[in-house]
Amino acid sequence: MNRLYPKSFLRLILIGFGLVSLPLIFALGYAGLNVQRLAEQSERAVRHATVVARASREMLEALTGMERALRQYPVIRDDALIEEYRKLHGEFAKAAGEYAELPLDAPGRDQLQSVIGRESRLLSAFQENTATANAELWFAEFESIAAQARALLGANGKLIDLEVERLRATAESARNTLLWQLLGGIPVAVIIALWFHALIGRQLRQLDRAIRSIGRAEYSDGVTVAGPQDLAYLGRRLDWLRRRLAELEEEKNRFLRHVSHDLKTPLTAIREGVQLLAEGVPGPLN
Repeated sequence: MNRLYPKSFLRLILIGFGLVSLPLIFALGYAGLNVQRLAEQSERAVRHATVVARASREMLEALTGMERALRQYPVIRDDALIEEYRKLHGEFAKAAGEYAELPLDAPGRDQLQSVIGRESRLLSAFQENTATANAELWFAEFESIAAQARALLGANGKLIDLEVERLRATAESARNTLLWQLLGGIPVAVIIALWFHALIGRQLRQLDRAIRSIGRAEYSDGVTVAGPQDLAYLGRRLDWLRRRLAELEEEKNRFLRHVSHDLKTPLTAIREGVQLLAEGVPGPLN
């Protein structure tokens, strides 16, 4: 059993304190991880909100410019408008690419890909065939694309609301988990503290019984203290003290027996002489 104990009583106490504080340390560590996760999630939510706002603004501005160039071309017939449309198309594609990197749901991502694909096909048709007869078809297709894009971008608030809801759910989950850890950690800490109190108290009671037994001069029972090495060593020293006191007690009794035996013969002769004198056998005392 002694091999299960640490080498010193102080180390046993430190282990007890460590085990008692272990639930608290675990709860603090979990709280720290949750705080870090909430901070990262908050940073991600702010970053996503910034990207949503910037990309939406840039996409709407590009759509407005593209629509203006598309409507002006049949009237002015200036090739610079085609170049302007192509430039705005690049800005629109860049903003749409940034928007596509956001955690969109499946319908929103499909709708965004549809807008990008339709706008690219419209640009190809516009560059390949610039006849004014196709203007009405371009206008109709572009209005449909712009309406679809505005409907998609108009729902960007849902993405921010989704991030906020995720953040709130994470905070609520962390709070509930920390509460349950606290409710479960307190009884565990109390049980561990009571267990170590009983363990340490049992070893101290062993020492107390040994000291009381020696104090009552009861040397027949040996002293055995189970526990850390320093307490076991103290128990062995008490057992040595018990044996030493038992030896001294035996020597004292032996000395008294010898003294009693040596004094018995002369005391017996003196007592017999006194009795003879008291009986007046030698004659009257003068």
